[in-house]
Amino acid sequence: MHRVIAGQMNAFADQFEVVEVESKTFEAFVNYIVLRQMTADNVSPNDLVYDGDDPGLDGVMIFLDDQYVSSPEEIALILEGRKRDVTASVIFTQSKSGEAWSKHEIATFKTAVEDFLEESPNFPMSDYLKNAHATLNTLISNVGKLSGGRP
Repeated sequence: MHRVIAGQMNAFADQFEVVEVESKTFEAFVNYIVLRQMTADNVSPNDLVYDGDDPGLDGVMIFLDDQYVSSPEEIALILEGRKRDVTASVIFTQSKSGEAWSKHEIATFKTAVEDFLEESPNFPMSDYLKNAHATLNTLISNVGKLSGGRP
């Protein structure tokens, strides 16, 4: 890992009391940076990483307008009474702390995203990803309330 990035990640870990192995701390760091580009919501970086089966995704974040949503119930609550005016974004992350990517890693990420978007994914998923998938399914079942009719 580049030493400037390592320094920033370590400061982040200290600030937010992220206590993980380096690879998980880096995932939390990257996911939090992405999250902060989309919302000002107060979300713990520890809620943006997970243990368990990892099909090639380090994070899945869903936003309605500028609000981070992490459950099907939150989607339903936000969309209640709304009519085709909500902007939805779905962001997938895969973090690599090295200074290079391989074609294989990019292909794995692409395949993991495609599988996740299926109604019934084939890859094993952690509880975090199962919840994100259920949240996405709730979003899709309410697609008529989204601006432009799609996330």
